[in-house]
Amino acid sequence: MPKTVERLQLTPLIEAVVRSSTPAAVAKRIGLSCTIDAPNVIVEADRHSLTIALAKILANAIKFTEHGAVEVGLKMTSRNAAMIEIRDSGIGIAKDYIPRPFEPFSQERDNYARPFEGIGLGLTITRHFLELNNARIAVQSEKGRGSIFTIHFPKVMARPFRKPASSPPPLDLNARRQPLISGSASR
Repeated sequence: MPKTVERLQLTPLIEAVVRSSTPAAVAKRIGLSCTIDAPNVIVEADRHSLTIALAKILANAIKFTEHGAVEVGLKMTSRNAAMIEIRDSGIGIAKDYIPRPFEPFSQERDNYARPFEGIGLGLTITRHFLELNNARIAVQSEKGRGSIFTIHFPKVMARPFRKPASSPPPLDLNARRQPLISGSASR
């Protein structure tokens, strides 16, 4: 796959992926929110592969969450590093399977009776696309409690926030903590 590297602001990319995932969350009646604590993070990356990677992780989080919510967040972890976190209240991953979800054709339940479809390549492709963009992915999970997928960008640029010439009221970055949809945990 050809790679076109450009400077990308992560906030609009993340928000677009979350918006495109909203119908799936609405259909399952689960919450979906996006919290941007670092709105001016810029990475040098391929827009297409990074979008696919984020969309796949978010689709999985929604797919494996029956009740509760999925949360997506962006924050700085140091002066020139950032992370995107996708947290769900889904079925979780068994402790003994944690090292394997990124292996090709790997699925936690590998039999005909498994409740979810797929061939076990989604997270393998996702990791490959992230590595192409100098990012890495990690997972923490507990069976029955949910998962947290973290994408680390070790080298980012953070554009300073500049107040526009016509000064509207100051922007409270914490106010961006708004649910894009609200779902009910009960059906």
